[in-house]
Amino acid sequence: MRTTTLIGAGALAAAAVLVGPAAALASTSSTLYVAPNGHDSSPCSRTAPCRTIGHTIHTAHAGNTVLVAPGTYREHVTVGKRLALRAQGPGTLIDATGALNGIGLGVDFSDPNTRVGNASGSTVNGFTIKNATQEGIVALGSNFDIANNVIAHNDLGATSAHPAGECAGEGQVPGDCGEGLHLAGVTHSIIEGNYVTGNQGGILVSDEFGPTAFNLIAHNTVVNNVPDCGITLPGHNPAAINSSGVRQPSMGGVYRNRIIDNTVNANGAAGIGFFAGGPGTGSYDNTAEGNSISSNGIPGVAIHTHALHSDTNGNRILGNFFSRNGLGEGGSAPVGDPGTPVNTTTNIDVVADPGATPISGTVIQHNRITNARVGIWLVTGGGSTTLGGNTFQNVQTPVRHS
Repeated sequence: MRTTTLIGAGALAAAAVLVGPAAALASTSSTLYVAPNGHDSSPCSRTAPCRTIGHTIHTAHAGNTVLVAPGTYREHVTVGKRLALRAQGPGTLIDATGALNGIGLGVDFSDPNTRVGNASGSTVNGFTIKNATQEGIVALGSNFDIANNVIAHNDLGATSAHPAGECAGEGQVPGDCGEGLHLAGVTHSIIEGNYVTGNQGGILVSDEFGPTAFNLIAHNTVVNNVPDCGITLPGHNPAAINSSGVRQPSMGGVYRNRIIDNTVNANGAAGIGFFAGGPGTGSYDNTAEGNSISSNGIPGVAIHTHALHSDTNGNRILGNFFSRNGLGEGGSAPVGDPGTPVNTTTNIDVVADPGATPISGTVIQHNRITNARVGIWLVTGGGSTTLGGNTFQNVQTPVRHS
């Protein structure tokens, strides 16, 4: 649950895109093909596929479809144009061992952070992405459709003896390597039906390169991402809120995203988190609805503000199922949240640190809240919360105010 700006560093070490005379042989079709038995000197046609995804993307034109046959592709993939990148069947694996990312859409977290063309409107469907040093998939742009992928065993740089880039910690906040799937400045996109497991964290929705807003994150399974959060929506961009507390939505902020009908279980920190880590950051007016959220290390939904001139107002928690969250809290605050008093199993907490901007406009309604000592813990700094229609089962204290 990192709540400070992520800055990537390091050098790419996986297979690079091939360029040269072979590109002239490319198929003129709008669909290009990749297969493990192909050759990058081929025209990337159905009958003469290419061998690497990277070369085929380099050959493709904006608007093309790249179909990838099942098999293992030991490379990283960077997309800098609008493409439909589709796996043709189960077992289509991008093994990004040694690379920063498995798939980069419009961005490449090398040193310095680099935007790569414009991949807006691209599709990534049906792949398994494993073993990246940082993100399995990282995106910058708009109108993406990222669906039905398995994103597992990435963020490997977190266990390095000397973590660097996004994997490096900052003060009390541990490195998170960007999680398995990272939206780093993304709008009007759909993230649906992905299985995200075994990464440092699950899905990261942040605003390093500009606002991340109006996205739908639905029907994903985000489980066993330890030690970080399942789905994290932290404001990282200090330009999102000005010194008068006024939102600047064209500059930054994580807002008006919908987190709908996901399964978010057994992650190391929060199941779903809305965080403003420093002055000028914002994660506001988002909705978490219809999710199943269980057995996460800190509360199932956590809304935290850590500084003045920041904003986690107006988030809505509606119709979710919660059970047995806060399992990692054994009497001390979670790492990175020194002002948080929550110290027992808790399914929802809303916490403004001492001296931080109060949290107002939170709506918590029609949730089923089970199996925790505290159902909802409110430490809002005097801000307003609307409660109603929640049901509690095997909960010692349904609502606690501190």
